[in-house]
Formats: sequence, C-alpha cells, structure tokens
Amino acid sequence: DTGEGVRQLVHEVVAAHRLAIDPDAVELLAGLLGADRGVSRGEIEKLCLYKGATPGAITPADVLAVVGDTSAVGLSSVAFAAADGDAALLDHEFTLAQAEGHDAVAILRVMAQHLRRLARVQAAMGQGRSAREALALLKPPVVFHQEPRFRRQLEAWRMARLSQALGVVTEAEIACKSGGAPPALLCHRALLRVAAMAGGRRRD
Repeated sequence: DTGEGVRQLVHEVVAAHRLAIDPDAVELLAGLLGADRGVSRGEIEKLCLYKGATPGAITPADVLAVVGDTSAVGLSSVAFAAADGDAALLDHEFTLAQAEGHDAVAILRVMAQHLRRLARVQAAMGQGRSAREALALLKPPVVFHQEPRFRRQLEAWRMARLSQALGVVTEAEIACKSGGAPPALLCHRALLRVAAMAGGRRRD
C-alpha cells in the first residue's frame, strides 16, 4: 500500500477501535507505512492500543512515540542528510532505509514533510516570530538532539529554494507511481537534487 491505500487502512483500524485521529497524524503514518499491509496494520493496531482510553484524538506525537522508533528516525536521517547537502551521508542513510524495507514513496514523503517544516518555520520567522517561537509551532516538535541541525538548515535555506526542492520531491513521487523507471532510482535522484540545492543555498 502507498498513499490513499494506507490512509484508508489507518481510518479503518482506528474506527474499529472507536478512536479518532488528527489529519496530520494520518499523513505522517501514510509516509511511514505502506511496504507491507500486514506490517502496516500491526503498527496501526499497536498505535491504537497505545492510545487506549486516553482522551483526545491520536496525534503526530503519538505516532512518533509508537512508530517513530522503527521508522521515522531512519527516514528523518535521510531527509536531514539531503537538506544538509551531504551527498555521501545521504547515500549511506538511503541505503540503510532501503535495507530496512522503506519504499521510495515513504522516503520522499518524509523528505517533503521535512522541507515543509523548514518552510513553516521560515514563514513564521518572516512574520516576526523568533526562531524559538517559530519552532514551537511545529507538531510534532523537532527531536531534541536534531534541533541544532534543524536550526542550521533554517539559517541556510531560503523560502524560494525550499519551494523548488519540494517541487522536485513531489514530481519524483508522481513519477514513482507512473510505472516507468524503478522507484528507488527516481527517489535517489530526487534526493541528490535536493542535496545539490542545499549545496548552493548560500548563494540565494
């Protein structure tokens, strides 16, 4: 499953447990799951059991607390490497993500989410908020040990280049679904393009 199939599965399992889920949490799950329906269902079931009778809908923070230890950390490492412009580290993290069974679409979606989070903070800072205030708007928050790295990327990237990079990633996801070139190849090329953009970001 990818995309809409994962979203439908999420809603199906969550409804069976008589729980609610935030749209952002659904999108995060859609980016993390999908390589295997049985595995995806198991992860969603585990999430529902974790939430249990706790008041409120399932949030992105809940998703990261349960699914993040096996999925989000590895994929966020790919996204951070690309946004750093570190092609060698990117190759390493991409190889690890593939070895762990993450498909190309999942990797691209986490990359897109990372770029959107950078853009959201940039936009908030452009409206007069401090970096600390703007970072506080992110849900889920940046993982503590990754915050210095995220801040450095904020200082380096500009909104126009973030938009261009997001376009590259979006086009790659569409191409992965077209049945043409191997998705892994398309994904890797797109991530390398993002890394190249990061390498030229200070010239913006």
